Amino acid sequence: MQKGQAAPETICVGRRQISGWTHVAVCLFSFAGGWIVSDRVAATEFSGGTVTGPILRAEYAGMVLLLLSAGATFIHRWRLATLVGLLAVCFCLPLDAFFIAPGVFYTLFRGDWSVPLQTFFVRDTVAIAATVVLIVAACVFVRGLRDTL
Repeated sequence: MQKGQAAPETICVGRRQISGWTHVAVCLFSFAGGWIVSDRVAATEFSGGTVTGPILRAEYAGMVLLLLSAGATFIHRWRLATLVGLLAVCFCLPLDAFFIAPGVFYTLFRGDWSVPLQTFFVRDTVAIAATVVLIVAACVFVRGLRDTL
């Protein structure tokens, strides 16, 4: 390999180079955050609600897409990996948003809720941490996508 050339498993992002391992690490951290957030409510009535059930299923789909994005990185499909990663972030964010701001969901989706609204915002540190990880992942995916186009 000549000096100044990037290895095949790296992608140039501005002046930096993001390796495939960085992309995989971001995907796995996001997957772990989604697992921790969704595991708290997986076996409860939360999964059967008319609003909360689809949000939880979207979280599961996003977690699968994060694993697919990590796998696509290894077969050198950068655009596919970044697009799938962005889609996964979009699927995972609503559950975190529900735990941070349940009042928004109560306002948008009227109906019979099994638990009355106690406060508009909740300081859920796990959901906030998972949201921060997802936002960092989205930034990595957008920068990677921008430089592959």
